[in-house]
Amino acid sequence: MNDAGRLQEFPGSDDTNCSWNTGANNDVTIGVTYNTSIDNGLSNLYELDETGHWDAGYFEPTEVSGYPAVFQSINDDRPGGGCGLSVAVTDQVFFTSIIQGRPGQDGCKAAENVAEAVIETIKQGA
Repeated sequence: MNDAGRLQEFPGSDDTNCSWNTGANNDVTIGVTYNTSIDNGLSNLYELDETGHWDAGYFEPTEVSGYPAVFQSINDDRPGGGCGLSVAVTDQVFFTSIIQGRPGQDGCKAAENVAEAVIETIKQGA
């Protein structure tokens, strides 16, 4: 990656975010947010789906490295290279990998690759 990750805390939140810009012109953004302040974890996203929250975007349950996950966003930017993927690591904690790539790129595959790397890092205790 062209840029070292920037770790930052969001004001008023227990959540932590890392983001990087990469690519020939730093035009691809990779982000990971650790959602620790939502009591019911990934279930919260399913509850939002039941209310129609994702109707203008997408909500697609999946699995990543054996963990429950869901591709989701309130806007569907997949044709533009964007994708969001949330992965549950416990009943209360999940992380989200977000990619904003280039049009025509598979941002969801990239988000899945990032999520797999995060899971591997967690398993190694790093």
